[in-house]
Order: sequence, then structure tokens, then C-alpha cells
Amino acid sequence: FRASPAGYLQDMRYNPERVLTQSNSEAARAIFGVLVSLLVAGRLLVGPGGHHPAAPLPVAPRIALMLWGLWLAWIVVQLLPLQPGLLEALSPHAYRTHSAVSGIAGGQPLFSLSILPGATLDALLLSLNYFCLFWLVLVIVRRNRKRQRLLLLAVVLSGVGQALYGTVMTLSGWEYGFLEAKRSNIGLVTGTFVNRNHMAGYLELALSAGIALVLSDLKPTQTAGWREFIVS
Repeated sequence: FRASPAGYLQDMRYNPERVLTQSNSEAARAIFGVLVSLLVAGRLLVGPGGHHPAAPLPVAPRIALMLWGLWLAWIVVQLLPLQPGLLEALSPHAYRTHSAVSGIAGGQPLFSLSILPGATLDALLLSLNYFCLFWLVLVIVRRNRKRQRLLLLAVVLSGVGQALYGTVMTLSGWEYGFLEAKRSNIGLVTGTFVNRNHMAGYLELALSAGIALVLSDLKPTQTAGWREFIVS
């Protein structure tokens, strides 16, 4: 539907009410965005007034933020309205799609690189929310080993909880996801996720956090060679 001209017109009109009423996933993204915005606003308001000045971010996180910012800028570029001739030269497929919309009564093509500007705007907002959450975590746990360990522990425990919940739901036959009965992936462990691949990805993240916790407890020792290192 979204690939059709009529679906394009519907998708162009970004309506917040649609986010909250038509799809659980869109409602979850909207709630996530509101919560992240409140947390970031709170950090910006109360953070500078602390008794201890915040230490600057290390180089690696700053590079990650810069690369992420470039990615967000690229999404914005895809939403910019262009001259039809320029768009035809850059992306003939996008030009044909927008031109088809212009032939529909009431059609108002944007002539952007994106053929679905509404969906691209949704992706931009979600990416921006993830960027803000990433920045928030960095500034909270930077140069604080205790907070870093607590963050990793929370990820590990939530991963264990997801695994246990998904296993119980599948083996018992209850097949419940997040507060509602599952409509897909019946018989497969998904936890509170809808997609089993998302569940697998989160368990991989939890496993990585667990390995990081184990390695952080290792004490550096002097070894005579690689054989002694392996035996020890």
C-alpha cells in the first residue's frame, strides 16, 4: 500500500494521532521518543548545575557521535525538496514516483530523494531518539566504573529475563508477548519482542555485556610466554 501513489499521499501527511492509534509499534516509538526527550531535557537542565563538572567524552565516543550525526544529516538530505530536473538527474526512479503523484487529483509531490517522505521522517525521528539515548548513556557513565558495571549488569539481567520469559511462554503453550497474545512466530522463543531476530540480537547484546563484566574482573598478571598464559 505504501508503495502506491495513494499510499504515498497518505504517508506524506505525518499525523501524530496515527502513531498512537493504528499500530502498537508506532505507539511504542512515540512513547519511547517522549521518554527520551524528557530524560535528555532533564539532563540538560540539571546536569550543568552539579557540584562536580562533567569530564569531557573520550575520543572514541566523540567519533561515534560525529559519525552518527553525519548519518542523521544524510537522512535529512533525503527529505529536502529538490527541483524536478535535479531530482531526475540524481534519482530517476524517485522522479518518476513523484511525477506519478503529481498526476493524482490533490497530489502534492515533494520531489525529494525519498519516495516515502513520511516513512523517512519516521525513521529520522527514531534515529534521533536513539542518538539522544546513546549520548545520554555516554554522559552518565563516562569515567565512572561503578555506573558502567551497573549498566552492563542491567543489560545482562534483562537478557536473562527475556530468555526465561520466552522459554516459559513457548514451552507452556501460553504464547504471550508483551501484554498480549502472539500473532506471529508461534512456537518460537521471542520473549517480549515480536520478531525472533530482534530477540536473538538482544541476547547477543546481553552475552557481550556479560563477557565484558567477566573481563573487567580479570587482574593483569605477568606471564613468561603464551603457553603459561593459556594454562593460567
